[in-house]
Amino acid sequence: MAVAISEYESWSESQIEDKLQEVLDSIQKVLLDSESDHEMRLYCVGFAAERIVQLVPVYEAEDSLYFPLLSGVKEFLEQVFAWALSEEPEERIMLLSIARALLDHTNTLLQYSAKYDGLGPGVIPSIPRVIPKIIQAVFNFCHNELPETKSDVAKESMSLMYTRGKNLLETLLSLVENMSVHPHLEDEIAILVELMDDLTNFHEALYAIDLKACMSVWNFYTKLATDFAQHLRFSLRVENALLILQRAAIEKFQNLIARNSSNQPSKKLNKMIVAISFLVKTIHTLANLYKNSLKAEFDTFIEFLSIFYNKEDNLKKFGDKSICEKLERDLFAANPPELFLLSVPDHCKLATALTSIQPNCDTVLSIVLTATYLLEVDSLEDEEKVKLVGTVLENLWMVEGNNLCQDNLESVQVEGSSVQLIAIYEWILTRICRVISILSPEDFQALETTLFQRYSSTENMFTRQMVSDIFCFIARYGSSSLCYSLLMTVCQVYLQSMDNTPNGAVTEVLIRRLFNFLDGEEKLTWIEEFVLDKPDNIVLWSCIEIDEMNTSLLTKIENALEKVYNEAFERDDYIHTLTCLIDCHTGVLVNQHSKTQLTNRMCLEIWQRLAENLYSPPHNYQTSQFLRALCDVTCSLLTSSQLATEDLSQVINWITCVINAEKSTEGNHGFSSGLMINMLKVIPTQSWIGNVENVDPCLVTQIGTLSSVCLRSAVKDPILKTPGLEYLRNLAQASNNSGLVRLCSDENDIMDHFTIFLKEEEDSTSNCREEKLTINHDAPPLFSILLHDDSEFETAAAFGGICGVSSQQQLHDLDLKRKLSPGKSMMKTKRSKSGISCADEVDTVVTLLAKMEQHVTKLETLETGNLSDDQRTALRSLGGRLLKLI
Repeated sequence: MAVAISEYESWSESQIEDKLQEVLDSIQKVLLDSESDHEMRLYCVGFAAERIVQLVPVYEAEDSLYFPLLSGVKEFLEQVFAWALSEEPEERIMLLSIARALLDHTNTLLQYSAKYDGLGPGVIPSIPRVIPKIIQAVFNFCHNELPETKSDVAKESMSLMYTRGKNLLETLLSLVENMSVHPHLEDEIAILVELMDDLTNFHEALYAIDLKACMSVWNFYTKLATDFAQHLRFSLRVENALLILQRAAIEKFQNLIARNSSNQPSKKLNKMIVAISFLVKTIHTLANLYKNSLKAEFDTFIEFLSIFYNKEDNLKKFGDKSICEKLERDLFAANPPELFLLSVPDHCKLATALTSIQPNCDTVLSIVLTATYLLEVDSLEDEEKVKLVGTVLENLWMVEGNNLCQDNLESVQVEGSSVQLIAIYEWILTRICRVISILSPEDFQALETTLFQRYSSTENMFTRQMVSDIFCFIARYGSSSLCYSLLMTVCQVYLQSMDNTPNGAVTEVLIRRLFNFLDGEEKLTWIEEFVLDKPDNIVLWSCIEIDEMNTSLLTKIENALEKVYNEAFERDDYIHTLTCLIDCHTGVLVNQHSKTQLTNRMCLEIWQRLAENLYSPPHNYQTSQFLRALCDVTCSLLTSSQLATEDLSQVINWITCVINAEKSTEGNHGFSSGLMINMLKVIPTQSWIGNVENVDPCLVTQIGTLSSVCLRSAVKDPILKTPGLEYLRNLAQASNNSGLVRLCSDENDIMDHFTIFLKEEEDSTSNCREEKLTINHDAPPLFSILLHDDSEFETAAAFGGICGVSSQQQLHDLDLKRKLSPGKSMMKTKRSKSGISCADEVDTVVTLLAKMEQHVTKLETLETGNLSDDQRTALRSLGGRLLKLI
């Protein structure tokens, strides 16, 4: 056989042509014989590619030459690579040289194929079917072995082989691009599909060793997919291509962040951004051509969307402004995530998958926003949309921090109004409500079940507030009977749970809002259903507000509330009962046009007992709510002019005693100071504030004393500073008495803050929402700031709320019960102005400072220029003693 093939070299073209079939059979036997000599097999390939190919007509080329030759090359090349893995480096270099020669001969054969007129995939199908597999074998070998190669000579040899494979790839792409494709022929379309599948298989190897070549392959793939989209639509496996591209984009973006952290040069980062933008653009192009082709592995799609949904967080990871601008311009601005949601996934399958995908901190925002987006997709059934609402509410607690970012989501398009940027909470809420408005009765019932399940099972206030707003939408735009039914359900659930925590406060607000949606008859029906004769119903009455009621009903309610007040201390939950009772007075009795003495008497009695016993409120939720309710009813009485000036003087004096008693203990007193500032804001609205000269001097002094105590805390607290200084400004505008303002701000640092505050522009914008606040969901709940005792918090956290009560808390509760008990002291008879003297004040630090302020003011009005040396020494000594106290 070897002699016969050697003889072919000396034959003329006419001789070879005469015995062409004999020559082809001989070459084929050598190529397919694995025991044949390497050099002989290589010689056969070269001989066929350089001489025989010119003699074979195109209609015989496939069966006579191309299929046997290319199949033999593929098999021979795979054997060479297998042998190279087991040989020594020197032998491996020799084998790789054989592989390079095989690739050169194959390239020669392919270049000659371009000379055939009318060449198409069906004419020589081995070209688009076998050549890609030869190239794939080369790329895979280089990809796997190049990182393991240590010798420079071996690396050079492998690099040369990769170059041959790349050249063959370029020749193949050029040849296929110029082929005459007949898309109406099924066999040619099948060949194209196989070729495009092979092109996607190049990605793994090329993406790692030659990104530019990888991008060229994807460009060619996209061109074929575009040119023959109509004929490939139902046969091309574009889903696999989309998944490969998405994984590549995710990996490249993660590498970009990692390299940025390691301070890589900007040039390398820019190249990576170009690559990511290319991958994303290719995904967009293919998805637009073959819409909704992704039907599986949606966790990859969600992770891909997270790149865009987490844009703000991702941009913050780059310190270089030019890199951020390039990312924003080339990646984020050009590719809003809605483009991919619209065209990439099969919406029905994605909706089903979202219910089972496990979220993490990086993907949860994508899951929530994607599920919300799908609510507006018409192809989904209402039953599927109800499940999506459940998915949104289940994961909503994890995106609470995103709601604190700058508004960056577009509002719903409303005819006649421009689209605005809104926060994630409003974006989700509006879309859920839109879906609810078109649900069928059966699906609406399932939605109600989902809403109540999420509302009752979560301890997250963000989620509860969302469900609460959805309930209010249903009540507002549904029927009146639906609103009443919803309110009854919420009330009954709340009575059974008795959730006296901040989460319960959301339910209380919900009851108030639903009650306001009722008409007059239904409100009376509710009142008859939850009568105040039953002590537990006081918690419901504390949630509502009634503007008007007839005299008989008012009298009945007053009698019931007085009975609850007298019996409150006999209950185990007397603090909660008192809080609800006070709120009930605020929402029901104070709102009536008729003046009620019952509320005045209760308010004054409680403040008096707390002050006379120097009660120091502990830092726990129940007591803080009690103080909040007491301050609210005091404000309501002041606002409605139901608290006389004489009573106000006593109340402010008692409040000052309570505040001073609290400040004598350790801890954060910002909550109490905030309550008092909120109450003090009512003072500038009083009619008598403009003529304080005609008001009892003790009342003015007491207002100044309480204000100075609260403002000292306010100017040091970023939350209270602005409300405190606003109160001082309003007081200065309402009263022309400069002495009152100085009395309220008796420390120099307060006046400095006040002066700066007045110079600030009222319309200045805050940048506090430009940065996302990170929320640690493993941290203690917000209401833990009110808990002073650690053991109490541990008990609360163990049950998801303040369900248990610590021994320290029990001592505080007993102390409050003892000091509020009616037997402790009786309400003092009101005295006239002349009977009230400043001597009744307790000599505390606050009152002493107030007196000292008055004396210093008098000294300033005297002629101090002629002070004697002794007087100057005495002032310096007094000043030094005062400085030591600070």
